[in-house]
Amino acid sequence: MPKFNADFSDVGEGFTLPAEGTQICKVKSIELKDGQKAKYLNWTLVIGTGPDKGSQIFHITSLSPNALFNLRNTLIACGQNVPKSKFQVNTDLCVGKIVGIDVVHQPYEKDGVKKMSAKVKEIFPVVRGESGWVRADQAAKDVVENNTPAAQPATEEAPFDEMADEIDI
Repeated sequence: MPKFNADFSDVGEGFTLPAEGTQICKVKSIELKDGQKAKYLNWTLVIGTGPDKGSQIFHITSLSPNALFNLRNTLIACGQNVPKSKFQVNTDLCVGKIVGIDVVHQPYEKDGVKKMSAKVKEIFPVVRGESGWVRADQAAKDVVENNTPAAQPATEEAPFDEMADEIDI
């Protein structure tokens, strides 16, 4: 029987679903995996603000031709300029980027037990405005309609203020 030391000081009580609705996340990692019908990318996102801060959520983008719109939207959310033509994808450019997601809860059944999972319904670019993180498209609309100052694009270099409940992952 193996024996070893383990530090459980900062271990939580178990998995909890992140709340439904808008979350601000940082892309932690991206893995290429083999699926039943096509390869896919498994994105690990870490929620950076609010009560679910530090929770992880997974976002899957299939490489099946009819599902590439989801990958394109994800790359755009990460700040990449993605043409509507052949394009060499470099997911390393997405790690560390800050994105917004809309989370929904989805029921599923495993081994006869009904469970819930958190799913990314939408992923979108965010900018940091005077009142915190907002959708980039909403910030642009506010600039035009309300003559407000332009918000700053989200980058991993953005200064984060933990006291203001900002991302510090």
